[in-house]
Amino acid sequence: RLTGQHGCFALARGELHEARDALERSLRQEGEPGIDGVQVRAWLAQTLARLGDPEAQRVADEAWALARDSDEAPRIGAAAVARAELAWLRQDAAAAAVVGPALAVVDSTRHRWYCGDLRVALQRAGVPAPPVVVHRSCGIRASPSIIAWRRSSRPSRNECG
Repeated sequence: RLTGQHGCFALARGELHEARDALERSLRQEGEPGIDGVQVRAWLAQTLARLGDPEAQRVADEAWALARDSDEAPRIGAAAVARAELAWLRQDAAAAAVVGPALAVVDSTRHRWYCGDLRVALQRAGVPAPPVVVHRSCGIRASPSIIAWRRSSRPSRNECG
């Protein structure tokens, strides 16, 4: 797991070859870790895309397939960011819009990294993303999309109460 984090930090620093090597090594060391490999796959997809590697989309699709039904914000957020970034690089707003609903999941938690990264990737791809607002009553950050979702019949895990 630390090797995957090392790859994530290398990606954040723009050290793409180091990131690719660390992330690929992480997946090999962990022996295809399934759901635990979502973030590693998502970061690898972003790295490969930035390097111009055509395998990026396949890796992003793997991450999304694993994350999509997990109901876990860090996994969904990482996979959504990767897919939205790849869509932006292809200038494909429709492909980015598919992961737009992931905002409701990441906004319902305190994973600020994914809240911001997903909004930036969506906006770059041409998909409007609502701004984040702060609830004065409890201090939990939420976007208009999560506020509407909370008012629906499905309760949120992080209600203010």
